[in-house]
Amino acid sequence: MKALRLGVAAAALGALLAAGLLWRTPGDATAMPASAAEPGRPPAAGQPVADPPSWRATLAVPPEFERWVQEHSALRGTTPDGGWGPVIDGRLVPSAALRRRFDYALQLDGQAPPEAIGAWVTEQARRELPAAAAAEVERLWLAYQGLRAAPASLAPRADDPESIAAALDERHAQRVQWLGEAWARAFYGDEEAALRARLAAGWQTARAEPLIDPGRLDAAARQRLADELAAQARWAERIAAARAELDRLEHQPGLDEAQRSLAAEQLLATEFADGRERLRARGLLGR
Repeated sequence: MKALRLGVAAAALGALLAAGLLWRTPGDATAMPASAAEPGRPPAAGQPVADPPSWRATLAVPPEFERWVQEHSALRGTTPDGGWGPVIDGRLVPSAALRRRFDYALQLDGQAPPEAIGAWVTEQARRELPAAAAAEVERLWLAYQGLRAAPASLAPRADDPESIAAALDERHAQRVQWLGEAWARAFYGDEEAALRARLAAGWQTARAEPLIDPGRLDAAARQRLADELAAQARWAERIAAARAELDRLEHQPGLDEAQRSLAAEQLLATEFADGRERLRARGLLGR
């Protein structure tokens, strides 16, 4: 039954993952804004640029790091994906190739410090590109990390097209804020267009074919299957009730943010007393 549940979940959420709506996780790299703006926010137009990170002052990546990447890291034995994209008159032309190169390097996340990965990417750009194009790679790398860490306030639900559209709009705005219109379109335009087309055509969550034919089971097995399906239905009802109550708290007048947060925590503790259930419910409810 675990396989059945996982199959349905994967089919329903696949398109959301592809569009990057569920991309960010608490373990993502910390944002490194490219200006003196408030941490975690994109730089405002005209703001002075902050001093570069300390590792930029001595950019040369030690040969030991290069050897480690080639021989022992998650990238050993691989060919770099993506690239820098076209360069015209010494400047980068926006393309999805650069995002693929960034994502390729980010496979080192968790194996090497973020600043070391950034230095490695930037040094490669400096070796292979004109100075202005290499500087653009560095700026975009920092912006990309800021975007990855930017929190999303809207949680899409696979069975709710309106929530998916709202979350996509929010994520698109964040992408434009961090990357700029041209680079946001180059990095994510195809994915966003495909998801919007699917929404316009009438969103349908994929349905997995049953993995078990009840007609081929004996009486005891059929009863176990019925019990499991009933348990899943009860769980879905509990999640739906909790979501409705959280929505009510969110719009209840007279509560400040701290009071709403406390009420939500009390609700989760009451409705999902078991710690494992509560953790699972938090994931489903975006809490």
